[in-house]
Amino acid sequence: MEAGSIIVKVAICYVHPACNQDIYGPAAKRFSSTYMEFPPGNTDHDIWVCHNGACGRGPYQDKLFDPLPVNWFEHTNWGKDIGAFQVAAETIPCDLLVCFGSHIYFHRAGWLDRMIKALENNGPTIFGAWGFHVPRPHLRTTGFWLPPELLKAYPNQVSDGTRYEFEHGAESITLWCQKLGFEPMLVTWNGELKMSDWRGVSRQESLFYDQWFDGRGG
Repeated sequence: MEAGSIIVKVAICYVHPACNQDIYGPAAKRFSSTYMEFPPGNTDHDIWVCHNGACGRGPYQDKLFDPLPVNWFEHTNWGKDIGAFQVAAETIPCDLLVCFGSHIYFHRAGWLDRMIKALENNGPTIFGAWGFHVPRPHLRTTGFWLPPELLKAYPNQVSDGTRYEFEHGAESITLWCQKLGFEPMLVTWNGELKMSDWRGVSRQESLFYDQWFDGRGG
C-alpha cells in the first residue's frame, strides 16, 4: 500500500489472552468473523495474533481465527495487551503497527483503508479511534496505530500495574508522542481531529467497536 510516495508495510496485532476462554474465545471469534463480514479494504497487511500468557497453542485457537491467514507469536502476558504491543513493535517488521485489544470487532468495510488515509493526510504519528480529555488527554489503547519506532522508543517497559498509566497517565503514549512533536489524531469515518478538537464519537462514526460500545445506541 502506498501512502503518498512512501510504501507502507502494515501489520495488525491482535491480542488473544490464554486465560478465561469463556470470554476471550467468543471475542476472538467475533473479531475474525466481523473481519470477514466487513473486510479491511485494499490495503496489503499481515495479521499477527499474540497468544498472551501461553506456551504453545492447539486446534481450538486456530479454529477461532479460521479462515483468516494469521501469524502467531507468544508473550508471557506481562503488561497484558500493552506488553504484547511492545513485543510486537520490537519483533514484527512493519512501517505501521495497528494495535487491537481482545474485544475489537468491525461493523463497516474499509476500516484499514480509512486508517491509511489518515496516515496519508497527516503523516506519521499516533492515531486512535477514541480520544478523551479526562483524566487527561489520551487516545484509548484498545485500538490505536502508529509507526513501531514510536512504540519502541517509549521509555518505559509496561507492567501489569502501569498499563493504565501508559493509556491515560501523565506519561501516556499519547502525551509522550505529543511531546516529541507528533500530533495525536482521533480518526473517524468522517475525518481526523487534532487533540484540541477531540469530542465524543458516535457509534456510526466509530471505525470499529469494542466492549464499550456493546449495548450502546446512537
